[in-house]
Amino acid sequence: MKSAILPALLLSLLLAGCSDDKTAPTTIGADASDGTVLPGDDDVLVTVEGESITRYDLESAIGDMLSPEQGMFLDDAGRKKILESLIVSRVLAKKAIETGVDSELDALDKKVNAYKEQLLATHYLKAHVAPEPVTQEMVREYYEKHPEKFGGKTVREYEMLFEKEGSNKSQRASLLEEMQAATESKNWADYSTKRNKADSKLKLGYRSGELDVALFDKKLNALLMSLDVGETSTVTYIASRAYRVRITGERIVKPRPLQDVSAEIRKSLAPLQFKKSIKKISSEVLKTANVVYATNKE
Repeated sequence: MKSAILPALLLSLLLAGCSDDKTAPTTIGADASDGTVLPGDDDVLVTVEGESITRYDLESAIGDMLSPEQGMFLDDAGRKKILESLIVSRVLAKKAIETGVDSELDALDKKVNAYKEQLLATHYLKAHVAPEPVTQEMVREYYEKHPEKFGGKTVREYEMLFEKEGSNKSQRASLLEEMQAATESKNWADYSTKRNKADSKLKLGYRSGELDVALFDKKLNALLMSLDVGETSTVTYIASRAYRVRITGERIVKPRPLQDVSAEIRKSLAPLQFKKSIKKISSEVLKTANVVYATNKE
């Protein structure tokens, strides 16, 4: 339960500054200004420095620190630990008020008020936001616009010849001529094998496969992506090595069936619908609000 003490301390410290009177904010506990009694707030568990910690305070702290399942199985010893943390929090908060300077208390009031505004805004949105349901048409449209998210993609097949080892100028000139001459060969793998047997000093590398951006240098990938199917590049230097590449084929990989990913898409679209609803509600309330920006201020 030690890990639960810090959140309780923070919660109590936040509550400590909830007062509009900045001259002497001495009251720490909750106070319903309209006379409404919160559930359990009339059941005082302990009095600290003349102020009450109620069952409502304890249940609220438990709800903030634990999940509903954890709270349900919390035993008396655990509840006592949390109550003790509230007592410590209350004492520390009182000490902070007694010893703190006005500027620190003012800053704390600002933070508490900002936190209170966030909670109230969240409460209002929960009560008024009604997101439009995700329709099957929305699901299909998303599926068709983003096939790559569900395995759909175009796979390009390539092969390349490249300078396998470093070479001097005279050797490189000869190698480049041979790489250029490879245009007439339909089988680059066979061409490179025969060429390397004929000249063991300077090897001509060969590679083929499916194009994957993660496998290549950015410049080499850009060269491969710039070619059409069947097109061969000129000899190009990348990282001080000569390359010649060509795209040998292309195939389309279909995305997973719509019925297999519909639930996944709905899960992705639901937060977007919620955001749209929040934006709509926010726009509506701003129309009726009195908002005046200071002149010449950003």
